[in-house]
Amino acid sequence: DIKNMDYDFDAFAAGIADVESVGGKLMINKQSTATGLYQRLFSEIKDRYPGTRDEFSKDLKAQKRFFKERFDKNIVKDGRELFEEYDPQMNLSKYGLDPVKISALSNMLGRRGTRKYLGNVLRDGKSLEEVFPTKYGPNRQLGLDGKLLENKTPEEYIEQFYKVYSERTR
Repeated sequence: DIKNMDYDFDAFAAGIADVESVGGKLMINKQSTATGLYQRLFSEIKDRYPGTRDEFSKDLKAQKRFFKERFDKNIVKDGRELFEEYDPQMNLSKYGLDPVKISALSNMLGRRGTRKYLGNVLRDGKSLEEVFPTKYGPNRQLGLDGKLLENKTPEEYIEQFYKVYSERTR
């Protein structure tokens, strides 16, 4: 039963940290306010974190606490609910997707973005550029550094995440 499916938080966090910050090598994103192991948007938490972005980039305990909160509140729920919604329509296993991988996608794209990816890209066959013009298309946004945003594709993201996650859960 999917509702009782266990997620290994430490393995999940390690997979996300690997894909988001190369396991802690890139703690400050020059293109956005994404900061730390899990590249949390500092702009979203600055009112709840007592220090500066630079301090947060070094505060691994706080990073893990904020990530765990998001994991418990949104990420797992999104993975399970979206899997239950889309699997009957399109047999997600044929795309190599399960609730854990969809949770990772939700971390990357957010819930709405994950729905667009599953429905518009995978099910309906639209391109990433069509569905996400500001992430992949000709209207790709500029980062804070003035350069075009560099985004992994959902496939690249899941592959890198799952390599670490599956190694840790063996």
